[in-house]
Amino acid sequence: MCASAERFDAALAGPVDVVVCSAAIWAMEPAAVASAVGRALGPGGRFGFNVAHTDATSDLHRRMRALAGAAGLQPAEPRPLPRRAELLAALTIAGLEVVRAVESEVFESVESQRDFLRLPGSTSRTLPRVPYAERLRLLDLAWTASAPAGATVRWIHVLAERRP
Repeated sequence: MCASAERFDAALAGPVDVVVCSAAIWAMEPAAVASAVGRALGPGGRFGFNVAHTDATSDLHRRMRALAGAAGLQPAEPRPLPRRAELLAALTIAGLEVVRAVESEVFESVESQRDFLRLPGSTSRTLPRVPYAERLRLLDLAWTASAPAGATVRWIHVLAERRP
């Protein structure tokens, strides 16, 4: 199947029992995704996802943006991450009931952040108007410029169920 997360339900032959979205909902429209999940799940079907829900940026993110600005690339402001209340409200509107919502804090090493920022979708949030190849070059420059530090990231892990 090839479909956007906001409209994936249209590509399904029928209802599904489970939908999982791991650390990617920030790159989408959460309300539209919740709506599509609500339409895709059969009665009692479950939706599990996790997402960072703070806008704290790491040293590596800040350095990449500063380097882009110095190169005249005029990076746009990054898209804000969805907030807990926004996510939970979108689920309710889509006819999903939150079974569990747990928050955690995870220390992410700078190596882990670098590996994540190498993924095309992840750098699109940090530098949304900068071409991917240039983002990789900026990441390498930011990495070698000095010793960036890791960061503690707040996550929310949610399990929701479609009401019968």
